[in-house]
Amino acid sequence: MKFIKQLLILSVVISTYSVLADTFPTKPIKIITNLPVGSAPDVFIRKIAVELEKKYSVSVLTENKPGAGGIVAMEYYLSLPADGHSIFLGDFGAIIIVPILHNRKNLIEQLTPLTSTYINQWVIITSSGIKTIEDLQAALKANPKFGSWGVGTAGHLCGQELSLILGVDATHVPYKEYGPWFVDTINGALSFGCSTIGSTQSYQKSGKMNYIATSGNQRDPLYPAVPTVKELTKHEFQVATGWISLFINKKVNPEIPRKLEKDLREIISSDLLKEQAKILGATAWAPNSAELARAIEHESKTYSELIKKYNITVK
Repeated sequence: MKFIKQLLILSVVISTYSVLADTFPTKPIKIITNLPVGSAPDVFIRKIAVELEKKYSVSVLTENKPGAGGIVAMEYYLSLPADGHSIFLGDFGAIIIVPILHNRKNLIEQLTPLTSTYINQWVIITSSGIKTIEDLQAALKANPKFGSWGVGTAGHLCGQELSLILGVDATHVPYKEYGPWFVDTINGALSFGCSTIGSTQSYQKSGKMNYIATSGNQRDPLYPAVPTVKELTKHEFQVATGWISLFINKKVNPEIPRKLEKDLREIISSDLLKEQAKILGATAWAPNSAELARAIEHESKTYSELIKKYNITVK
C-alpha cells in the first residue's frame, strides 16, 4: 500500500511538472546580463530575444546589470522569483573567472547551464601606427602597458600571456568602461589590448585601430589577412577563446529548463543567428547543458592555473 501511495504521489508530481512546462511561459521573460548595453553580446542576445518572443508570444526583455565582473548581475538575478521567467546571461569572466578570483563559487553553483550563444577568438588591438609584431615589441619596450576591461578578466590574462611571449614585463591597466580603454589604445597611452572583433571593428574599419593578430589557432574568417599569434611567435595561446552563456536558477521546475534549452539551441543554431554571429566576428555555439557544464569545468581548471601563475589578486 505504501509503495502504491508513493507511485501515486510521483505521478502527480510528474503530471504537475508536465502541465507547468506545457503552459510556460505565462508572463514576460527577463534576460539579466552583466554585459553593458551596446556591447557585441548585448546585440546578439537582443536578436535571440526577438526570436523567443515569436516562439512564446510574450515579451522578452533584456536588463543590463554591469559591475564587479558579474557579481552585481548574478546577485540581482538570484534575488528574482525562481519561476523560470528570468534567465541569466553571463560572459566568460562572470562564469569562469569571478568564482575563482573573488571566491564566489556559491553564485555559479546556484545556476543550471542552458546553452551558450557564441564563441569568439580575442583580437590584439593597437594604435593605427603599430603595423607588425616587431612594431608592437618596440612600442612595449618604450611603453610597457596594456589595458583590459578589468582585473582578472580574459583580456587581462590575454595581455599577460602576450607580454610573456614577447619577453616584456608589461603593466596591466584596468578600465571600468570600454570607451576610455579603446581611446587610450588608439592614442598610444597603452601599447595594446585584447578585445573582440564585435566590440572593436568600427574603430578598425575607420582606420583608428589596428589588428595585429588573433588568439586562436586559425585565422578569423571575417579578417583572413590578420595572422594568429601562433603564426607570428610560434607560441600557442592558452587564453584562446571566450564565450557567452545562458543559465537558469537551479530551483526552477526542471521541465522548464529542458524546454528553454531546446528552444534556445534551436534559435541559436538557425541561419539567422549564425549570420549575426559572423557579423560580430564570432561563431554561433549552442552546446547542450551537459556539454556546457564540461566546458566550464575544463576552463575553470585552466584559468585557475593561469591566475595563480600570474599572481593575480583583487583588493
